[in-house]
Amino acid sequence: MSPRFSSGGLSTFDLLGDLSPSERTLTRIFLRNAELSETAIYTAVTELPENKQIDKDEMKATLKNLLKKGWLEEKRSGFKKVYTIKQEKQR
Repeated sequence: MSPRFSSGGLSTFDLLGDLSPSERTLTRIFLRNAELSETAIYTAVTELPENKQIDKDEMKATLKNLLKKGWLEEKRSGFKKVYTIKQEKQR
């Protein structure tokens, strides 16, 4: 996938490599929220414009992909899973 340049120039996501549309969607949600449960993620997805929304199965598959790529961390908070952006510590 080649970078998508808009009239505004290069976006941050253009620098991140090949992200699928669903990975871009979830990454944008996580950049606005430090920590989210699966339910909160799905709520955020359903509040997006219709052309940006993904279904629950695609959301779960995308979460697994982002975990596998090392972009997200999964923690347990009580009985539910909570996801956060994985950040490298400053030196």
